[in-house]
Amino acid sequence: MIRSLYKKPKAQSDKAVAFRALHQRDGAFIIPNPWDVGSARLLARMGFEALATTSVDYAFSIGRRDHRMSRDEMMAHAAAFLAGLQGAHFDLAELSAIGVKRVSVGGALSRVALAAFLRAAREMREHGTFGFVDEPISSSEIASMFDA
Repeated sequence: MIRSLYKKPKAQSDKAVAFRALHQRDGAFIIPNPWDVGSARLLARMGFEALATTSVDYAFSIGRRDHRMSRDEMMAHAAAFLAGLQGAHFDLAELSAIGVKRVSVGGALSRVALAAFLRAAREMREHGTFGFVDEPISSSEIASMFDA
């Protein structure tokens, strides 16, 4: 399904039909919110059936506050690559069981990435240590996902 939504060329109406079908099938689906072209490509290659855009993640990625970009800037960002619930712990099956059809994680993915970034920076600044280097995904694994 992801290939039919994001690979070229398919009529916009066909994409709309495919997206609507995600909402009409049994169970819920997850629609993550990438913040840039790279994170969109990674999520698509991981097999997510659809992706959403997010203003806050884009704003953070360019060092700005949310809602501080013009409409034109946001539209250009959205064109470039086609709700964070902090503390809420539900899984897809539980949400589906109560009738949820679509799960969007809003800005959660970029905030998780930024939290890891800030933890690493604090560790370096406050302790002069580099324990965070044991946590990251390898460069080769990321590169292979872009090459897929």
